[in-house]
Amino acid sequence: MIKKIVGALCFDDKGRILLMHRDNKPEIAFPNQWSLFGGHVEEGETDREAISREVEEETGLSGIPFDVCMENVSIPGIDCLYTFFQAHFLEPVAINLQEGQGYGFVSISYALEKMDLSDSARFALKNCV
Repeated sequence: MIKKIVGALCFDDKGRILLMHRDNKPEIAFPNQWSLFGGHVEEGETDREAISREVEEETGLSGIPFDVCMENVSIPGIDCLYTFFQAHFLEPVAINLQEGQGYGFVSISYALEKMDLSDSARFALKNCV
């Protein structure tokens, strides 16, 4: 069975994207790269439930109104199906990082040109924004 993954494109009131600097552990996907918050869809869970759970687990943020951006897409070279969601923060948010080395809000152009992005984050930023 193919794995299902969800990713969150979260924007602040300045239009900057929220990215996570992943841990530098060789056993995880995309070690030491910048990525979207998100993760695996668990058995019996909807994509929407998964994105809410993953974002809350990783950032401490809950109750975020997510909209589907792209659903069940394949990314070349990755054996998973991705669903990407978008959310816009109208006010500053307090992130309590639970995974990764760090996080930041950056412009999309900066992320695409200057950051070492995971393949999935690069795909989402090029195709979903």
